[in-house]
Amino acid sequence: MKNNFFKNPTLFIWFLLMCFTVQSQNKYIDSLLDLKHYSSVKFKIDSLYLNKNVNEYNYWLGKYYLEKNKADSSLFHLLKVDSLKLTSHYKAYFLNELGKLYGHMNLEDKAVSLKLRAKQLFKDEGLEKESNRINYDLHYIFLSQEHLNYDGKSYLDELYKNSIRLKDTSYLINAHFGYAASSFSAEKKNDFMSSMHEARNLNKTFNDSKKNGIINEYYGLYYTFNSDKKDSALYYLNKNLELADNSHDEDRIFTANINRATFNRVNGDFDSSVYWMKNADTIDVKKYKFNQKRNLYKWLSYDFYNLKKTDSAYKYLEKYVQYSDSVQLASQNTNLTMFRTLEAEKARSESERRRILNRNLLWGSLVVLAIIGLISVLSVKNLKKKKKIIEIEKQLQSQQIEQLLKEQELLGIDAMIEGQEKERKRIAMDLHDNLGSILATLKLHFQNLKVKKDRLRDQEDNLLKKTDDLIEEAYQKVRSIAHAKNAGVKASEGLVPAIQNFASKVSVANKLVIEVIDDGMEERLDNSLEISLFRITQELITNVIRHAQATEATIHLTHHEDSLNLMVEDNGVGFEPAKIKPKEGMGLHSIQRRIEHIGGEVNIESVPGKGTTVIIDIPLT
Repeated sequence: MKNNFFKNPTLFIWFLLMCFTVQSQNKYIDSLLDLKHYSSVKFKIDSLYLNKNVNEYNYWLGKYYLEKNKADSSLFHLLKVDSLKLTSHYKAYFLNELGKLYGHMNLEDKAVSLKLRAKQLFKDEGLEKESNRINYDLHYIFLSQEHLNYDGKSYLDELYKNSIRLKDTSYLINAHFGYAASSFSAEKKNDFMSSMHEARNLNKTFNDSKKNGIINEYYGLYYTFNSDKKDSALYYLNKNLELADNSHDEDRIFTANINRATFNRVNGDFDSSVYWMKNADTIDVKKYKFNQKRNLYKWLSYDFYNLKKTDSAYKYLEKYVQYSDSVQLASQNTNLTMFRTLEAEKARSESERRRILNRNLLWGSLVVLAIIGLISVLSVKNLKKKKKIIEIEKQLQSQQIEQLLKEQELLGIDAMIEGQEKERKRIAMDLHDNLGSILATLKLHFQNLKVKKDRLRDQEDNLLKKTDDLIEEAYQKVRSIAHAKNAGVKASEGLVPAIQNFASKVSVANKLVIEVIDDGMEERLDNSLEISLFRITQELITNVIRHAQATEATIHLTHHEDSLNLMVEDNGVGFEPAKIKPKEGMGLHSIQRRIEHIGGEVNIESVPGKGTTVIIDIPLT
């Protein structure tokens, strides 16, 4: 028959014409799909059905729905293709498309099996470029699945070598993308940059807009996670966003917004992160990309949690849980679709109708049981998730109550300090106006007596002088106490001038030399903080006067970036801090409590006979 076929010119020419017509038709439909001329594609596919090319009709309709991201419809038609009736050439394309579909449906095991079979068929048919391109798909399927054993880059190396040999620029660029993704760390910076440089140079001549977007995306994410070049990261991510918007490709726009939000999240700008994540949320992702939508809600919940917006955080956490359930339900529906499609195909055989009917009853029972079991498992999981959410809410409420109590205690301390401030002023006024005036009058009387001392007896002269000296000393002490107790931070002066004024007055009255040293204190602090620091300094100097027996003391005030340091040191007798009980050291104890409430810490360094140093560190953020 073979000899007759080649001896008959008419039959041979007809055969070649048919092959040419089929190949031309396939290329024509493929080109329409690439250009997204879906109405023209549908018209051409419908003509296949009218011509009773049912196998080709189902294959192209399955591919059409896959391009339209309708996974269920694509699966329905692709499973109706009778692969036994396909040529090896056609079968390779069919298996490749079915593998692509299973990959979208997260059925990676099936996708890998079909892709490997398609790769071998392409190779057997001499279609080396198509066979090589499947290496790219296999690399990323294995790379994304931890449960699949993969040596890292064997398919990537094969893709790279064959793309050079076959002069396939598009997939050579993809190979460099794969190498860059495998080197996505600070330690492999040179490898990453080298791969991206090669991809970028190749795409300058190839000029693929989608690949330009990937280049900007990779650079942006690399600088976001592995470099302090935040301006560079922002430049590339914004460029990727611009290219995605111009492409009108919803998948690219969705991913570009997610990446833009990632940059802000990594850098602690959670408000901006929420903005970009909400932009992404407006895009209706395809059914097989529910995982991306689920992760979006997880990160939105995380962003709102960091913004202390617990209501919004729980809102998106609940959406995350709902989408997790939707993913499981989608997987279940996919399996049901596959089952029903296979059953529909088997039902076409009239000779096996009775056997299929019985089998359907059996499978129906198993499916019902499986659904009941699945619903039970999902219900248990939902209950556990709800319990976890309730526990988290309780923890947050407990933390809020604890924070509220701390704030109330802090307000109480502030009120106490304010009351002490008023009381000090009142005592100072009383000392100055009442006791001070009495002593001044008494001093005046004695001065009159001194003027009239000629009338007094000689033995009384010495007594009057001593009395006058005592009155003078009492008067000066009253003035010193009044000035010291009434010293404070005036709004017009600031902390440093107030401490310097206090130090000079105390030095004169107590024969203690006090030096005030400040660094970086040009800007004013919050008035309540200045008053607290002044009273703390006043308390520490009072302790020096009462207990240290010191002749010199130094007050250091240092403001550096977001922290403030106060250090008071003396050359007195010192003590052992560990032996001081709270009741015996109420001054130091109250200072420690006050500093702890504003987030600072107090360190006391003292050795008997070698003086004392008190160091206070306060954060200003």
